Amino acid sequence: MLQNRFHKISVIVRSKFKTVTRDFLFIFLFITLFGMLFGPENSIVGVILTILMMSSLAQDLTATPVKNLIYAACILEAMTLAAFLTTALPPLWAVPFNFLMVFFLLYTYTFEYASHLYMPYILSYLFLIFLAPIGAAQLPRRLFLHAGRRRLHYGVSTDPVPYPRGRYRAGSAQRHAG
Repeated sequence: MLQNRFHKISVIVRSKFKTVTRDFLFIFLFITLFGMLFGPENSIVGVILTILMMSSLAQDLTATPVKNLIYAACILEAMTLAAFLTTALPPLWAVPFNFLMVFFLLYTYTFEYASHLYMPYILSYLFLIFLAPIGAAQLPRRLFLHAGRRRLHYGVSTDPVPYPRGRYRAGSAQRHAG
């Protein structure tokens, strides 16, 4: 009985190890190539894109794809602009931009049934502020990089996630009712 249990655990570990190793290699190669293509000052954007791609896999983006694409691109552009203003302005002037962006991210990504979805976005925003501050000359390039982010993985997931304030996308609530 004990050997059977160890065998089951061994099989599970082997299968998970292959999947996790493959994912790690893809993430490592993506971030490395991103840094090589867009410069070392934007390599943190590759990390941010990877974090947000992985967190977006839990969202059902297929119900209204164009609307979701525009919505996500606008949020990333707002994050980039707010991070730029937070680092470029004097501290007292930057506080309102910083507060409003964090509030907006929390409001947008805190759902009744899945309250943890805001974490990758807040983390990405903090990365933009503290790990990769940019000047005005670099802002257009970073805005372009964030706008192209959603085109990389759009529509991959089919898991249902509620819209803000608990409303479900069409068809997703019926699949999991009961």
